[in-house]
Amino acid sequence: MPRFDRSHLPPAILEFAVVADTHFILDPEAYAIEFDSVRQWPQRAVRALEAVAALETDIVIHLGDLSEEPPGHEHHASSRELACTHLDRCELSPRFVPGNMDIGDKPDPTMFTPPVSEASLAWFHQRFGSSWSSFESAGCHFILLNSQILNGDLPAAAEQARWLEEDLAAHDGERIFLFLHMPPFFVSDQEPDTGFYNSIDEPARSWLTGLFHTFRIEAVFCGHTHFRAFNRVGDTRIHVCPSTTTSRAGFYEAFAVAPPPEQGRNDPDKLGFYLLRVLDEGLRLHFVRTAGRTGPVPAGPGSGEAHDSLSARRAAGSENAHNSIFITRTSHDLPASPLGLHLRTPLSHESPGALAWPGVKRQRVRDDHPFLGALELGARHVRIPESDLGDDPLQSRRLSLLRDEGVSITAQWVWSPRLDWAGELAALNVLPDVAELQMPAAVMPPDEVLAACGRARNAFGGQLSLAPLLPRERVPGRYHPRGRLGFTAQELPRLDAHLLTAGQRVDRAVCCVDADLSSWDAVTQFTAISTEAIGALDLVLPLLPPSSYTAESAWHLVTALAAVAVRTDCHLFLDPYVDLDRTNDLREGLLDRLGNPRPLFHVIRVLNTLLFSADQRWSAAVDADPSSGRLQLTAGSTRLTLLRDAEAGAASAEVFPATLYDLTAGTSCAVDAGSAADFPCGPTALVESELLRNRCGE
Repeated sequence: MPRFDRSHLPPAILEFAVVADTHFILDPEAYAIEFDSVRQWPQRAVRALEAVAALETDIVIHLGDLSEEPPGHEHHASSRELACTHLDRCELSPRFVPGNMDIGDKPDPTMFTPPVSEASLAWFHQRFGSSWSSFESAGCHFILLNSQILNGDLPAAAEQARWLEEDLAAHDGERIFLFLHMPPFFVSDQEPDTGFYNSIDEPARSWLTGLFHTFRIEAVFCGHTHFRAFNRVGDTRIHVCPSTTTSRAGFYEAFAVAPPPEQGRNDPDKLGFYLLRVLDEGLRLHFVRTAGRTGPVPAGPGSGEAHDSLSARRAAGSENAHNSIFITRTSHDLPASPLGLHLRTPLSHESPGALAWPGVKRQRVRDDHPFLGALELGARHVRIPESDLGDDPLQSRRLSLLRDEGVSITAQWVWSPRLDWAGELAALNVLPDVAELQMPAAVMPPDEVLAACGRARNAFGGQLSLAPLLPRERVPGRYHPRGRLGFTAQELPRLDAHLLTAGQRVDRAVCCVDADLSSWDAVTQFTAISTEAIGALDLVLPLLPPSSYTAESAWHLVTALAAVAVRTDCHLFLDPYVDLDRTNDLREGLLDRLGNPRPLFHVIRVLNTLLFSADQRWSAAVDADPSSGRLQLTAGSTRLTLLRDAEAGAASAEVFPATLYDLTAGTSCAVDAGSAADFPCGPTALVESELLRNRCGE
């Protein structure tokens, strides 16, 4: 049974877990004629439920499709009894909503299983209780709904509709959370009707979304698609949850690369469930990645089958009973974080989809994984080209939603004499938080650029930023020259003097981190510079060229983020966020092109929470030398020691007792000098605080 570490999360009023589409199957061999991975489904579901149980939340809600065999199948009831046996072993008593595999499909004659019948509905009510209900907890109102009977002719459909309207009216003004199996919609509330598998048909769809508006429902949770998504109806956030067991093939039309194994049915990095925490300020979602494990649940976030050495590490680490899965903060709760992401590829992709089973109409799909990954990282800033706000309705809508989740937007313009910067800013429906002007072939801003900045400031309430764009920089190993975007440390004082002489100032300046230096030295060059006419700095850190994960590549990012932590007015943009794999300059990002995290994703996710959860200023020794593989930061009575690898860790016994964080695996454990012989082979953080020392002394 895994353990969880919530020590860096803000206090919550209430915690609950949401799990969807476990799809226990009693006879996998019959299904395995199509997909071999179905044989792993029962074990994947069991391991996920063990992790849910280990969270020990106040409430657990299951969003349907408990088992695979549909109504009418000879094993329909027995497969669900087996699933309930596993729930009992885990001491879990979820509240259930029914899915299509539990009681039947929505009333659409094109569906591949029959619609809900009186008999299948009666069976569910007898075995699991009413298929619609509500309850109260910690001042919140929870509603469980039967999506499968909506639009149907069964008397229960009208009964449920009357009940829901009355229940909502009775609890108007409360914090309301609603749960059902099928999403109201996946991409758009204008999705097709009959023949569309993924969402609720009209007129029930519009009726439901109208209730969201009227009663200001805070959040809606649904499953069915096995593919995460985020939507909004007014202020209501709609969270489409993943399966713990399997992915669905048709959604891989959203990606510009080939699907994972079994036509997309076996993408373990997308499997998991949600921990939900109710705060006064809002609801926080934490994605617990189970990664399709069938052995002991890993004490880490999951790896994906592409990283074999990392998978082996995590599997070995999971045998350590002292390890806990470290739950990190999301963007809303890291206001001091400088972490930014450079979006060289769009935040979101949509595809019209294909005419493919189980639908008979094109099923439009959207990839929300970069959106959701940014929040999971706790990122607070993104950089985009201005066209994402001006010319692309999809990107502007998604970026606006991202900002509502705590992430600021920097939009980039390229200067030309024909650019009406102030006019373009005024014409945008979605304004950025920072407007960045890139100056081709100019290091110091000419008079016309400064004049454009003055006009833009009068038209725009956000911050203005400047960056040189030098297109003819020679790069070793490249025939064609490359562009350099950003000021060097040597140019920054010149820019400051130039602006002072002109009687101008800018809110921010973009700086390029020197790839020939260690990231610590390159970043601290900038953090040591004082400026008068430049408000703050945006540092762009290129990720290393593609290679297998190494402690050195992780250390490159670890020391850069640590360097920025000592100066709070800098933002650090990691470039790129998502892999660039069809360009002359290949780069691995934090996510691959299927939206799955690379190991560095977890390194940054964990360190971001460790450094920026508390309102504190870190400092480092004047002679700090990360090239030794060891770096120490202090803030008040807390000392954080960053270690590149096991060799550096072995030389750090003086910091014990401490909490050890394996940054790659996303785990924590308490250690002392006698229990610290085996350090992870990748970067590690050791956190020693006065509180921990006092506890150990008792």
